[in-house]
Amino acid sequence: MGSMLARAFTVALGCLAVIWGAVTLPVFWRETVRDETAVLIVQGHRYATPVLAEEISKFESTRQDFCRAPALRSAAMVRLKLVENALEEADRVSIDQRMAELKRGITDLFACDPTDSFFWLVYYWTNLTTDGFNPDLLKFLRMSYQQGPNEGWIAIKRNRLALAIFSQLTPELSNLALEEFVGLVRSGFIEDAASILTGPGWSIREDLLSRLVSVPLAERERLALTLRNEGHDVVVPGVAAAPRQFFN
Repeated sequence: MGSMLARAFTVALGCLAVIWGAVTLPVFWRETVRDETAVLIVQGHRYATPVLAEEISKFESTRQDFCRAPALRSAAMVRLKLVENALEEADRVSIDQRMAELKRGITDLFACDPTDSFFWLVYYWTNLTTDGFNPDLLKFLRMSYQQGPNEGWIAIKRNRLALAIFSQLTPELSNLALEEFVGLVRSGFIEDAASILTGPGWSIREDLLSRLVSVPLAERERLALTLRNEGHDVVVPGVAAAPRQFFN
């Protein structure tokens, strides 16, 4: 049990900044999350753990049996924030408990609304973090792609996770992950794409870069400039290499 907790803690700390850190979510969440606390979490507000725990307690005490997707989605968002707080506070005692509660909250949401791409990704991540990778988890990642293939804010997080285990992906998911990276560049998420390329995508950078031939030249040039400014000497298709500078 101790070794499992230590492993989960280490992996989760590594994943946390990659997935959820300091990102304000889009208007979609303001429309589908109704609880005030959950809305403010989505907008980037920080809450102490006791405040969040009280919110969950209120939710459970007033919970109805009928399906209310916005309420369940709000509760899942608060539970996700509780996990994030436990990780940031290095609270090893509560991490397993918070993760288990988050999983249960997400399964409750799916029983009411199984179309939430973001929480399919979160569900994949929680299982990966607590149990380690196994191929069966890919079905959750696949569901995230199926339910939200073109949502850029999800794609930024999902692409990092997918490329981190690229060698374990099925051919279908491999192609989706590669095309997702292309979509990020095409949509102008240049800094995120550069960070992904030089991070989890570095070992397959040639595959990622070769797919950019269909992207407008202006976006390829922006990516090349960003990479160059960060000190990465890579060739983006169709973009002239920077002239070498020689100093006496």
